[in-house]
Formats: sequence, C-alpha cells, structure tokens
Amino acid sequence: MTTVFSQESDTLLTKSGEYITGKIKKMNKEILFFETSYSENDFQIDWEQVESLISVHKYKIYDTRGNQYLGIIGSSSDSSGLLVIKTENDTITRKLSEITIIAEAQETLRDRLDLGIHLGYNFTKASSTQQFTSRSSAGYTGDKWDLTSNINSYNTRLDTTSTSRTDANINLRVSMKNNWYAFGGVDWLTSEAQQLSLRTSASFAAGNFVVRNSDTYLYLFGGMTYNNEKFSGEEAVEVQSMEGLIGGQLELFGYSDISLNSKIYTYPSITQKRRIRTLLSFDLKWEFISDFELIAGFSLNYDSNPPGNTEKSDYVFSLTLGWSL
Repeated sequence: MTTVFSQESDTLLTKSGEYITGKIKKMNKEILFFETSYSENDFQIDWEQVESLISVHKYKIYDTRGNQYLGIIGSSSDSSGLLVIKTENDTITRKLSEITIIAEAQETLRDRLDLGIHLGYNFTKASSTQQFTSRSSAGYTGDKWDLTSNINSYNTRLDTTSTSRTDANINLRVSMKNNWYAFGGVDWLTSEAQQLSLRTSASFAAGNFVVRNSDTYLYLFGGMTYNNEKFSGEEAVEVQSMEGLIGGQLELFGYSDISLNSKIYTYPSITQKRRIRTLLSFDLKWEFISDFELIAGFSLNYDSNPPGNTEKSDYVFSLTLGWSL
C-alpha cells in the first residue's frame, strides 16, 4: 500500500468526482469544512460524500475506538474510503467512517491559550436584592494534556446585609489510550452562608470518555480527595478528612452558537461517618457575537453533615456577560 501526501495544499476528492484544493478547517457533526481561495465561505461537504483527503497541515483526529492522533492527513492510493494519519512515530490507517472529529492542531500560543472574563449584576426591586457576579477562566491546551483554572465570585446584598461565596480551581488532565485520562487538581471554596472560611481540596482521579463525538462529550471518573476545612461561627473548627470522588461531566456543543456544560462531583467521606458532599453546576452559553458570550449558570454546594451548626446547602443562580479568547 502506497501512501500519498500533498506537498503544496490540502486536497479533497468527493465521491461525485469533484477535486478541490485549499485547506481543511475541521470535520464536525459529520460535516467537513474546507476553505478555498476562490470562495468567501467555506465549502461544507457531508462526510459520507468524501472519497479521499490529503493534507500538509497537522490536525487532531479522533476515531470511534477512542484514540486521538496528532499528525498529517493522507489517503491510500490503492483504495478509497481510507484515511492515513502520519504522526511523528507511526502511520495509522482508518476507514473514513471511523473518524469522528478533525480539528486544526493548535501551533501558536494564542491558539492554545483560552481566556475568559464575565461580569453580571442582578437587581430585584421588590426585595431590594442586588447580586454581583464575576467569573474568570484561563487554560492551556497541549497535544496530550490540558490545564484549566477558574475563579468565580458571588456577592448578594439584601438591604444592609450581604453574603458572599468564592470558588476557584486549577486542574491538569492527561489523555491516555482508549478514551481514558487521568487528572489532578486543587479546589478552593469560601461560603458565608455555610460559615465556611476556606475549604482546600486536592484530588486525583482517572476517568473515561463514555461518549466523545462531534457534538457531545460525556465522561465519568473516580478517585480520591484530601480536604482541609476551616469553619467560622460560634463553634469555629478546622477539619482534615479523606474522601472518595465519583463524578461525571456532560458537554454539548456544535449547536449553532449555544453550548451546555454540566458537571456533578460526589464526595463520600472515608474518615467521617454519614457525610457526603455534592457539587453540581450547569452553564448554558450563548455566543451572540464573535468572542462575546452570555452565560446562564447554576451552582449548588451540598454537605449532608457539615461540622458545627452550619447550613447544609448553598446555591447560586447567575447571568453574566463576557468575553473569551
């Protein structure tokens, strides 16, 4: 079998015999987006209509077996319907029907960097309630790993009384074979409603992408967490504990300019009897103008048996407007 790679531009051959040169932009939701110099808009071709594809640019390619590759795309000269992926160390052949996602490899720092800042303000006249919200994020995407961090701050004022809540985290996720990955991270949380001065949690876990296709990510994970908690109030206490970690995350994207990110983390305590903590969040994002987003969010922090006489739950609804890179 001979493998052919173009030396000048990406090339596309359709099953109808149409030969197009230009640049592959992406393949998402079974649609191939192909850029040419003679058209203002990208060509959109049903993936089933692609006969062969050749590229000189690097791409990230995902297949139905749960594998991720980084390399140049080619095709076989002996048989149609195949895609050849040439990585630094190997050459892999897959049927076109086995490919779920093709994305441009991020070569520059700007492409790999993800930044965002969102601000929100709500006012309810009937109850004289004001809420100030700020949400910031930063991330970096490597070839086989990604680093993310977030800081969210909520302040609610009712007449002259105010309560605040701040959560922050930093996480490192490393991709492995067959849709498996490992991650470690540190989370911080303060909540006046729960009289929580500071909770610091360090976690390590392994997980699997149960679903990973062009518009849906669903992954489940399990691991361990170490907690250090400081509570205020009449009975100020400091607690160290070990917990299990069971959770999942669902991401829906590719639906026009709307995406959903929801997650649930459950922490059954190992060192404290009858205590289970749960973190739940939903974020519905609408990108109404390029790089500008509106996010409707909900976040719940629940503790079945908190130390001292404190509230078991603390939840926040937010609506923020912001910018992302």
